[in-house]
Amino acid sequence: MNNNSCRHIIKAALLSVPALSFSMNSLADNHSPDFFGTLNFGVQKVEHQTDIDGQAFEAVVGVKGVYKVDDFTLVYKLEAELAPAVNMDNGQNEIEIKNALVVIPSQVGAFIIAPRVQSGHQDDMYRMIDIFEVNSASNVTLWGQPEAATSVFAYKTPSFANTYFVAAALTLNQGGTDTNHNDNFADAMAFRAIHKANDLYLGAGYVNVSDDQTGASKDYNRASLTAGYTMDQVQLGMTFESQMDHPSGSDTNILGVAADFNLGDGLSAGIGYTDRNCEDDGRDDAMLAVIARKDIGENIQAWVELASYDEANNNYSAGIKVSL
Repeated sequence: MNNNSCRHIIKAALLSVPALSFSMNSLADNHSPDFFGTLNFGVQKVEHQTDIDGQAFEAVVGVKGVYKVDDFTLVYKLEAELAPAVNMDNGQNEIEIKNALVVIPSQVGAFIIAPRVQSGHQDDMYRMIDIFEVNSASNVTLWGQPEAATSVFAYKTPSFANTYFVAAALTLNQGGTDTNHNDNFADAMAFRAIHKANDLYLGAGYVNVSDDQTGASKDYNRASLTAGYTMDQVQLGMTFESQMDHPSGSDTNILGVAADFNLGDGLSAGIGYTDRNCEDDGRDDAMLAVIARKDIGENIQAWVELASYDEANNNYSAGIKVSL
């Protein structure tokens, strides 16, 4: 395998996992570990729930790198989220592991083994509307797709005609409980196809969760579609999610749309609307959110975000985000 082919394969593998990226010019036979982090601190007010409180919205530290021996390459990442511990009065809450995974790239695709990982399905299928710091699809409860998963084994194909496919099996380790020891090959399966060409982004995904995990009489199924288009100063996005045989007994359809605007001089702003429509009207809800940002430096950004809900509590947040 020549060096250019090797670098292309590694790059494809790095991009197959959210936030796992390196400069291709910096890759040698072995890439020294990169230490990274994100601090996102500020204030938040949740109506009918909290006063104006100081919040760590994100406090991430991690290490990632590439190890290569002959034609074998291993990409690794270990990342921890400290925000839950920071936000506790006594600072004693457990540290959350966001990512613990390895990626093995090859000419036939990338193989991913992750005891714990931020959901690639969530990243691929919801990224075009995930423009907020607090009220993103990965944070709010309007959507069914979880932000993270455990015991993930995934395969990503090489790109053909700007399109790639991902299949993942999840054993959903429950720490030795009955739901973990059920003799199933997989407790959940996830599939998606993503097309990225110039300014157009399209995706289709499907998730099946075994009834052993939900306690329902049927498997829980979730389908999603996404589309996005980026113009000179505007990004437009849409995601649709349909929850079938939901454990609550109420099937649900959710539609989210968002627009993000580059206003120049380091200023940007976004607006998004999400509507959840359930068979059980008591679970219906909708959200309208806006965000404004100002780049203070290369890795520092100030932001203000407001969100109004039909049923859930409205919230107002502001913060400073620093990338390390």
